[in-house]
Amino acid sequence: MALLAIYLNFIQLINGEVEVVVIQAKSEDCQRKAGISTCKMNAVNTVTLLPNEQINSLSLKNNKGIIMGELELSMHGLQIQCNQKILRYLRSYEVKVQSIKRCPAAGTCKAGRCNHIRTKDYVEELSEWNDYPGNSFCIEGKSLWGYGCSLPGADCYFYRVYAIPKSDEIFKLVSCPTWDYSIEVDIGLVLNGNMTKKRFTLNPGMTFKWKDIKFTLLDVTPPMAPVLNSEFIIGERGIAISENSNSYLECYENAGNFSKCELEINACKECWLEQDIEKIRCACSDFIIEKLIKDPRKSLPLEINRIRLRRKENMIISESNYLPIMLMIRFEDWLISSNIDITSCKINPEYLKGCYSCMGAIFKFNCTTEYGLAYAEIKCPGDNVFTAKCSEKWIDQKIVLSFDRSEINEICNVYCSGGITNFTLKGQLEFILPEKAKVIVKEGSSKIFIENSENNWLTNPFASLQFLDWKNILFELISIQMIFMIILSFVLIIIALKLFLKYNPFFRGYKLAASALIITLLAGGTHSSCVERLETERNLINYNYVNIMIEACVAIPEKNKVQIKN
Repeated sequence: MALLAIYLNFIQLINGEVEVVVIQAKSEDCQRKAGISTCKMNAVNTVTLLPNEQINSLSLKNNKGIIMGELELSMHGLQIQCNQKILRYLRSYEVKVQSIKRCPAAGTCKAGRCNHIRTKDYVEELSEWNDYPGNSFCIEGKSLWGYGCSLPGADCYFYRVYAIPKSDEIFKLVSCPTWDYSIEVDIGLVLNGNMTKKRFTLNPGMTFKWKDIKFTLLDVTPPMAPVLNSEFIIGERGIAISENSNSYLECYENAGNFSKCELEINACKECWLEQDIEKIRCACSDFIIEKLIKDPRKSLPLEINRIRLRRKENMIISESNYLPIMLMIRFEDWLISSNIDITSCKINPEYLKGCYSCMGAIFKFNCTTEYGLAYAEIKCPGDNVFTAKCSEKWIDQKIVLSFDRSEINEICNVYCSGGITNFTLKGQLEFILPEKAKVIVKEGSSKIFIENSENNWLTNPFASLQFLDWKNILFELISIQMIFMIILSFVLIIIALKLFLKYNPFFRGYKLAASALIITLLAGGTHSSCVERLETERNLINYNYVNIMIEACVAIPEKNKVQIKN
């Protein structure tokens, strides 16, 4: 038998505030044994709140209404654990292409054999690479008489597309068809001035008893997040979302033996014959899982649309603190009342940067209160609504907001238990972020990520050089035609430079001026030194007017002798 008296107490001080809804009830449970009934009065609180670590205070009263103690309640984010379903085993690999040319009637190039090669056929010319998983092909040459061949006819280009392992590790591709819900709760009980703390985990429908208090998780709102339907790659060094990442290597149950795997035909989009080097080239897709797991845009921990994904050993855990949780608290011989700190909150914006009509912009700010801790709800005219942790000592925070315009200048309202405040949100956003740039959230912190952030083209303009295929570039450069062109170009440059120096008026005027200066400097020197220096100059320049300067140099001492005789 149970007599139930229920009364509601909805705590809502400010419209729009981050509120805690409490439904209070009294229940009397009676037990019968040998015809004797024993009844106890219990106080029941059904608390609906967000699991964002907000501390909620409840006063404990006796039957006379006297406060006997206090219960502090804090709920961490809703944890959702993936029940993994293994889809397939994966290996990290790189695709290679090797080709061999055969003249007509040589080797396997006989009687139209090239047109009838199947992908799994054994080709003697390609036996060196048959131990790797791959496919064999053949392309006939276009000429009627192949270069270097003794017989007329189309030559054969046998080639094999095969995969080589990048590591010995075996990865798992999993999905999450179902999830298990749980939530961590921190409680603190203050009685007679002494604080006792406890942390425990609750699952839906299960009850945890501590001292004379029973906690039951009644209702959980599951997150409607497409990311929870994603596939994940699990390895020894991490977990990553398998988004737009396809493996063309099928290993089935033979993942441990790489040679038993099978490479799909569409691992390469196209192949073509490089006539100059007589080689087959292909555009193929590698699948290097180690790079995928190190990619901060896909590796866990990661936050997508307010859903945090993290790794716990080889388990995938999702967390959310934006969905309400309903918790029932029962006391024996105690009554409960809620305590609320009345305080106002103030948002101090620092910056708003990023792009509009894209993945979002980053807003950094801090929030302060007049007293204690509080949670504030912020509403902006542009339909951006978010919450913030506030304290007497400001708490720096970042959040990703969405906008559809470049110039941002709007007044946002801050709702807290002590009233409404506001602040101005201002910023200049770009139309689009640089290529391969994206706003990501790691460990609760938002930032603009650029692929290879340590060596990206924004901070290092030469970083893109590392992506060039230097091996093939050097191979193309080191050829007879290219060497001949380099030598010819060098000779033409030298000839052009000599002609320029010989017939350029400016350079000829410069040499005349230099020669005149030399004559002036040498006029006061000895006859022998003058002649020797001009002889050296003539050998260097080799012009007729230098001979005139030598004659002038000889004439100078003759003139001096005439003056002495006079």
